Amino acid sequence: RASIAMMGLVTKPVLLIADEITTALDVTVQAQVLDLLASITKENDITLLFITHDFGLIAEYADRVVVLDRGSVVEQGITEEIFSNPQSDYVRGVLRDLPRMDVGRGLHTQRAAPKANEIALTVQDVHVDFPVFGPRFIFLQKEIGSVKAIDGASLTLNKGEILGVVGESGCGKTTLMRAALGILPSEAIRTGSITLGTEELTSLSENERREMCKRVGGVAQSPTQSLNPRMRIRDIIAEGLDIHGLYRATSSRGRDQEKTERVKALMKSVGLPANRMFDFTGRFSGGELQRVAIARALATDPEVLILDEPTSSLDASRKRTIMELLMRLRDERDLSYILITHDLPTVAEMCDRVAVMYLGRIVEIGTVEEVFTNPRHPYTQVLLGAVPIPDPKQARARSRKLLGGEVPSATNIPSGCRFRTRCPYKTERCSSEDPELTVQQEEGHLAACYYAEEIAVKNS
Repeated sequence: RASIAMMGLVTKPVLLIADEITTALDVTVQAQVLDLLASITKENDITLLFITHDFGLIAEYADRVVVLDRGSVVEQGITEEIFSNPQSDYVRGVLRDLPRMDVGRGLHTQRAAPKANEIALTVQDVHVDFPVFGPRFIFLQKEIGSVKAIDGASLTLNKGEILGVVGESGCGKTTLMRAALGILPSEAIRTGSITLGTEELTSLSENERREMCKRVGGVAQSPTQSLNPRMRIRDIIAEGLDIHGLYRATSSRGRDQEKTERVKALMKSVGLPANRMFDFTGRFSGGELQRVAIARALATDPEVLILDEPTSSLDASRKRTIMELLMRLRDERDLSYILITHDLPTVAEMCDRVAVMYLGRIVEIGTVEEVFTNPRHPYTQVLLGAVPIPDPKQARARSRKLLGGEVPSATNIPSGCRFRTRCPYKTERCSSEDPELTVQQEEGHLAACYYAEEIAVKNS
């Protein structure tokens, strides 16, 4: 919002160019910002040139579309005509590859079910706090409060399962990832436990936790920021091997040869040519860098991969190839995934279960089919209602309820239900009592909401 006001509107332009302005936003904030932008441009008679790889947003907001491929225009025309009757093979392929919210047609239906009786990772009642300091002096800092980044989150990941974690920006998704990876300062985790298989990570010493960390791999949100541009690809991928000393050879020459061979195998497994291992990151595209990040995460042969927005910066066709790569690797290596994302259609395509987070706590969890077709928590309902639909007629005909207001500060969480300040169904009970996750009809489908409990009782 500040960027739109400061960089886009202050000079009262006749043309506003918006380049991927919603890539890093969750669906609710994205809808608020785009509706605001649409109203501002209409009121001030401003022409908007909207650059994006999200065809759902194009379907909902654009009057005309120009589609580029490798620097050339491959198709252009009225939005409804492009979506209903694309003329180029490229556009037809992109529309075919778009992740959909249609439960039951996803990539996860093409493989065996996860092992429900074997637990890969458990997060139990974890609280993560970060200190807040007052005005800074040269030799004195006074702690004046704390940010409750995670405030009692609990979940389990079954072996072979893909669990999606969704929610607005700032709800604690990435902090949860960092806690599970063991890269948070030990003093930040105030209470709770994180168990990998049968080993509790939070009770281990630094050296023991370092040893356990090779069993969990992580892929960060932006490969351009998480990969060192001054290192060659071979050394980036082999970082885990170097840190943990996972070489069989004893001589330096033997270890160097072994490193090269193992990096070759990892690059082949993610679809990259091995002859590029001595290049720097600047010579790779976004999709290729994401493959490098995945190869680096696999180097220590982990049991669990935690993926933080692995496809958010990619266009539809590259997103599809990365999704298919992750599914193939999951089957070949018997991996379990936690997928942290704003992209609900990707969750519908890939995941077995989904957990919805709000202000540091999980407010609904269950199978993708049950949560997406029968959402119980009002927050989940709003998230699903804000998902862009890649069909102009459906997108513009639907009646959408946007979530009002902002997420409360994590330094001052509301009493009772943390969602009550934005909930249309709040009652007096919501102000004084904090709802727990309870079963909502289907076994394994839980929601922390008194309104949902009442609906479930009526339906039963």
